[in-house]
Amino acid sequence: MQNTMRSQPEFGPDAQSAVGVASDEAGMLGHEYVGTEHLLLGLLRQHDGSVSAALRRQHVDPAELRNRIVTTVTPGRGSDTNETVRPFTSRCKAVFSEAGFEAGDQGHARIAAGDLLIGLLREKMGIGAQVLVSAGLDVQALRTALREVESAE
Repeated sequence: MQNTMRSQPEFGPDAQSAVGVASDEAGMLGHEYVGTEHLLLGLLRQHDGSVSAALRRQHVDPAELRNRIVTTVTPGRGSDTNETVRPFTSRCKAVFSEAGFEAGDQGHARIAAGDLLIGLLREKMGIGAQVLVSAGLDVQALRTALREVESAE
């Protein structure tokens, strides 16, 4: 029997960086987990990256998105330990899966930060997706903006 499942591409450097920063953001908010809100915060911290440029092309201010997240989530109490490894929520794992599919659909050898951004929207239910949708963003428009940013580089 042939396996018809697509293998997930690995994360590229910008996506790896965003995921690492997402864990830092979770810690700063006192959360013991990494959720979609933290992942979006990690993407937004890449000020000169393709994600911020694509958002600006869509007339969305990355700083305003960051503010929306920080004012939406309730700060946690943190843990008694200095835990640096935080588990990903099931929604965050779903974003990684959606980002892998997006990368494959776009012909990317690795998952890029832009694929994670699209993955957030494709996941639909997490805080990260809700913040993006409330800013008027959709998958097609972001794909177009990301392609324009990539071709301009």
